[in-house]
Amino acid sequence: MKNLSFNSVWMSIVFGILLATAPAWVDKTPEAGYDAPWVFHGSHK
Repeated sequence: MKNLSFNSVWMSIVFGILLATAPAWVDKTPEAGYDAPWVFHGSHK
């Protein structure tokens, strides 16, 4: 049971990161100079 919950949490995190980074790798507009494209959405403009 512990392994199942860990797996679901891990998949949720990965899926959330993919959704958060989707605009960055779909538009292919590198606006950030650091390796965290999900951080700069509207925060450093």
